[in-house]
Amino acid sequence: MHDNLPGLKANFLTYEHDALVQALENNAVDVGFFLHQKPIVKENSTRSCFYLHADEMVLAICAEHKLEDTPETLHKILLYRGIILLENENRGMHQAMRILDELKIEPPVHFVSNRDNMIFSLESGENATILPTCILTEMQNQQIQILHFRVPGAALHYVAAWQSYNNNPLITQLVEAAAHSFSVSGSEKS
Repeated sequence: MHDNLPGLKANFLTYEHDALVQALENNAVDVGFFLHQKPIVKENSTRSCFYLHADEMVLAICAEHKLEDTPETLHKILLYRGIILLENENRGMHQAMRILDELKIEPPVHFVSNRDNMIFSLESGENATILPTCILTEMQNQQIQILHFRVPGAALHYVAAWQSYNNNPLITQLVEAAAHSFSVSGSEKS
């Protein structure tokens, strides 16, 4: 992409979900990449969406011995360790609460102000947390284990969205590059 347009300077920014939707509507960004609970981002007549990849929310736990990925183990961990969540991440917190509701379980919940504190608490073994598998696969700690919720509310989807009238040719290239990246990382795991 850069070879074809040597003067190109792309800016990659991180937004919370609602702020990213607003930035798209205000044309402050050309394309947004979302982790979303549905395979589309709030349909409207001026927005185009492209489905990139499926993911799921899982329970992450740091343990020295191998845990069985069963509903019984999941319930024991939730009740014994509790979970830690980000206090200002409303969508993630809402999805985590919906998952717990589907499981009919009320574990102790602790809140932290930032992702670094969440990861530190997870890696210390103090608490479990609920995160997308994509975040956990990037972690280097071999003691971090994943337990699956096996409920519909745990589903996540990667979606690209942009304004339909935005004719920036780089949007297509960015979306195709993202789709290719997901297909390559998916084939490496197989």
